[in-house]
Amino acid sequence: MEKEKLKKKLKIKPFLLVGGIAVLGIIIYFGLSTTPPAGSEKAVPFKQAAGIDLAALISKAISQIDKKYLPQIVLLESELSASRNADQKAQVYKKMVAVWDSAGAKIISAEYAASVARITDQAKDYSFAGEKLITAMQNASDSSMAQALSEESFKVLQRAIELDTTNDDNKVNMAICLMEGKTDVMSGVKILLPLVKKNPNHLKANYILGKFAVVSGQYEKAIARLEKVINLDKHFTSAYIVLSQAYIKMGNKTKAMETLKECKKNLDDLQAKAELQKMIEQL
Repeated sequence: MEKEKLKKKLKIKPFLLVGGIAVLGIIIYFGLSTTPPAGSEKAVPFKQAAGIDLAALISKAISQIDKKYLPQIVLLESELSASRNADQKAQVYKKMVAVWDSAGAKIISAEYAASVARITDQAKDYSFAGEKLITAMQNASDSSMAQALSEESFKVLQRAIELDTTNDDNKVNMAICLMEGKTDVMSGVKILLPLVKKNPNHLKANYILGKFAVVSGQYEKAIARLEKVINLDKHFTSAYIVLSQAYIKMGNKTKAMETLKECKKNLDDLQAKAELQKMIEQL
């Protein structure tokens, strides 16, 4: 009964509700939004990166995600079409962020988060979108997509900093865009060094500086920073792993194994423990 009501409400043909949904069919029939409706967003200093084809990403994702998410996506598209003003559209975009994130489509989720920020023009929404775009960048499957996401996240974070100069996390994330996006590593370092001078215990800033000290061959500096991070947060798994890499580079496999064992001891996640055990055995 509920399914029949849903079909009547959205005027969806029955064959589109079955498991084997055609990608092109769902895009055309439901008219999935890949760009904000005209006039729905305020004029702000950035746009979606030119290298990101959201329509193509959605088309590909529809064929890959768990089919249980499709009804939610369809309903949200219906809500978006029915939205009468920018604030209503922003609320729908927020729901889209959550659904696509749950479905594992990190780039699409991040792009909708950026759509929210473009509407609200609020520092917290730009910060959130910047974080989402960085995560998508770090998990991008090819370098061109990673570069496009790096550029977009940088612009988003620029606006966040314009609106709130007190949030150091935005500055750290901007440095990550520069350093992990490989556009200007030294400029990223120049952003981070004043932050750790002002706040010597800033976890993320110290971690990023330590990580790139390993990349640049400054292993002793890396070890000092990463050990500091671990002393401040015993559960910072990534810091343990990078620290072990620094020890390996210095030829100290014993210390690398001790570091990974310490990390494993502080973990509750069984899968993560198993992965660490593999790394230990390889050493």
